[in-house]
Amino acid sequence: MADKKEQLSIKITDPEIIEMVEGIAQEEHRTNHNTVVHILKLHFEAMQMARSSQ
Repeated sequence: MADKKEQLSIKITDPEIIEMVEGIAQEEHRTNHNTVVHILKLHFEAMQMARSSQ
């Protein structure tokens, strides 16, 4: 299992991913909590993809 501090310090810099996350945040009509959870899931998936492509 990866170090949690390392995971939390990774920043998303891919403009397409940032745009997608911002779009979802703007369109999200549920609670802020659900939006945050959704963005964290996307972030995790993006990290997985970034690691597997290296």
